[in-house]
Amino acid sequence: MPAKIVETVDALVTSLDGGTFTQAFTAEKRQFPLFDVRDVDALTVVCYSLGRQIEKASRQYAAASWPKTWQVACNVKQRTDGSNDEVDDLLLLVEQIADHVADAGKLAGAVVREVTTERLYDARSLDQQALFDAEIIITLAGFE
Repeated sequence: MPAKIVETVDALVTSLDGGTFTQAFTAEKRQFPLFDVRDVDALTVVCYSLGRQIEKASRQYAAASWPKTWQVACNVKQRTDGSNDEVDDLLLLVEQIADHVADAGKLAGAVVREVTTERLYDARSLDQQALFDAEIIITLAGFE
């Protein structure tokens, strides 16, 4: 059995591939979401794990059932001319992905606790490399 965080990334890929969005893409799982910007030609959606936390502060839980949280992420990249229309379309896609995950409510049996898009896009990448680069962070909670 794979680690829970690996199961969650796999479930995220499956969920996104089964969703309906304004732009077509196939989600991809990577252990390390590193890119050479020269290799990004088409819309790329990559899912990966970020981290995990075990909360031990509360006395209401037995040691075997401490609440655990973990984070996975989805990165959206695409070459762009930087036009408002193109960036607007990509921002809409990021919003749709975030809403899709939040509306699903669960991934791999864990409850979706929070979906954030703190870095909607990297302005420096957009300006200097003509690359739209956004990250969606999904925080899940559950008991193992």
